[in-house]
Amino acid sequence: MKLEVRNIRKAYGEAVILDDISLSVEGGQSISISGPSGCGKSTLMSIMGLLLQPTSGEVMLDGRDITNLNDSEKSLIRRETFGFVFQSARLVGSSTVLENVLIPAVLSRDKGREKRARELLEQFGLADRMNYYPHQLSFGQTRRVSVARALIMEPKFIFADEPTNDLDAENAAEISDILLSIPKRDGALILTTHDRAFATRAESRYSFVGKGKLTLDK
Repeated sequence: MKLEVRNIRKAYGEAVILDDISLSVEGGQSISISGPSGCGKSTLMSIMGLLLQPTSGEVMLDGRDITNLNDSEKSLIRRETFGFVFQSARLVGSSTVLENVLIPAVLSRDKGREKRARELLEQFGLADRMNYYPHQLSFGQTRRVSVARALIMEPKFIFADEPTNDLDAENAAEISDILLSIPKRDGALILTTHDRAFATRAESRYSFVGKGKLTLDK
């Protein structure tokens, strides 16, 4: 499966955030998008993940233009094909760790995912935290829960937006390793980060240069 953006432009009035950006990613690949805060990394990822509408340009999924689908059609693609790891964990405080991981399955009415949820939590070292609540976890643990939640529906594309920005070095390295192992399971990883060391570990590396411009690193 292939996801691509073509000639994407995003502007708010006179302010141009993204200017004629094109890139693509296929299953089994990892790409990183780096640059300083405010350069447009999160905006580009949100457009690729159908969370934000571009001013112009196209978002293509396996050759199908999905840019202007209605909200319910976009929501279906996000549930079935995309997984998201946001800058903050965005866990539901009143739900346990296991329940948080299962939220995408509940929304998709897929009742057969609890075994996978438990396996993911065990894999991420959280076997003894399944019945804990978010406030009982460390920052690193909450981020691992959010990664497990993103993987629960076995999506073809994982979007990770600055997933290590609020973690210490040890936890950041652990989350980096987990995320970069995703392409080995036939998914694709689209990563934004201002951490150059993290970015260089991706298979393809893009950087923002100038105003709204993106370049493929050599």
